[in-house]
Amino acid sequence: MNNISRTIIQASALGGAIYAGLTIFAIIHGFEYYVMGMLLAAVLMLVLRHTPGSAFRNGFVGGFTAILTAVWVQALFLPLYFQNNPEYAVSEVPWGLSARSFTFLTAPLGALVAGLVLAMLAAGLARLVRQTPPGSGH
Repeated sequence: MNNISRTIIQASALGGAIYAGLTIFAIIHGFEYYVMGMLLAAVLMLVLRHTPGSAFRNGFVGGFTAILTAVWVQALFLPLYFQNNPEYAVSEVPWGLSARSFTFLTAPLGALVAGLVLAMLAAGLARLVRQTPPGSGH
């Protein structure tokens, strides 16, 4: 865990859990993608603020943790999630698994993609911020 911020991990997990709760109870129904974007943007800002020197690593861990937490919490409460969000309910799941098992097994793939995207954004923005000379007004 060299250079990985515990604050980033905790804040990302908390944000993911809050997002999951909002979606499970359909509080943000219709705005899920916007709220997920805001969650990932908040993680990105936290990474740039606290760990600009290891932005790629912490961006990856933050994005991965946020998405994995959100999807796994949703999977824990999947019947309630489907009850409140019937358009997302599925009748058939590949490999003969239950919807919950399938969600638990495939969540790391989505988290991996989100982590990589956030890591690249964090690294690029950290480099951009470091190149701006102090007092230049840019």
